[in-house]
Amino acid sequence: MSSSSSAGVIYPVHQLHPDPEYPNPDHRHDLTLIFFHGFSNGKDAWEKTWIQRGHPHVCWPRNWLYKDEEEGLGDNILVLSICFDGNPDYAHESVEEIGKNLLRSLVNNSKWQLHQGSQKIVLVGHSFGGLVIKSLMVQVHKVVKEGSLEKKKRARCKAFQKNVKGIMFYAVPHIGTDKDFKTYLTGCNNIPDLQNSQRLRGLRRSVDAFNRPMGELSTDFECSVPKDINLCAIVEGREVLVPQASGRKLARNNVYKIEDANHMQVCQPVDKSHESYRRFLQFVKEIRNENQ
Repeated sequence: MSSSSSAGVIYPVHQLHPDPEYPNPDHRHDLTLIFFHGFSNGKDAWEKTWIQRGHPHVCWPRNWLYKDEEEGLGDNILVLSICFDGNPDYAHESVEEIGKNLLRSLVNNSKWQLHQGSQKIVLVGHSFGGLVIKSLMVQVHKVVKEGSLEKKKRARCKAFQKNVKGIMFYAVPHIGTDKDFKTYLTGCNNIPDLQNSQRLRGLRRSVDAFNRPMGELSTDFECSVPKDINLCAIVEGREVLVPQASGRKLARNNVYKIEDANHMQVCQPVDKSHESYRRFLQFVKEIRNENQ
């Protein structure tokens, strides 16, 4: 089961763990994982993106991560998933607007308390979801640097920025030129499962208006996160849309290719021993164990 916080926010945020159907007031967490899907066909992409390959009813961030330390991360975690491609009214948002709406839906939404305590936060994005993460971090940095929001919200942004210790990119393109962005959109448009994506349609219709901002986003992102932030990129090995070289520009040398996966499968492990899941666990556990 999952719950979502959608009142007054544009992007619903779904809680995958702990199970909201069985609230436990004594539950404590030292680690928060937030998942951002890519282009999708509907409002359930926040769930269907992160399935076990061949098992569409197994959402691994919900069903696997709370397991014991060997197979997962244990119970002391908070797992959230964002939905941002289900509302056609927002399909034409600018890159800046996407980040600002995420500030309202996630960072400054008091329900999630992402500014509290010494929790470590790891952001996980697939495809366009990785660009959404970049937009969010750029907007957070702007608020902290320029003081564009009221004091309380600015303080939340500053604490969130400090708590984000790592970002994992699954098949996320590095957009450095106009050609990069057009090539990426064309490739996504050729994937049958994505052809009804409201967001993809909106971008395709106004691609020229998005080219420059998307290129600038890469540079702005690099200036918006700490130099020592942990970054990891996973890229596909079949029917390649995001090449390994693109991943290196995102995550330096911490890049891994999943040989048996295409663009959509790269974040869908076959089982718990699959490389895409093992790399994820290794990345998150190393962050969790830092400075302990």
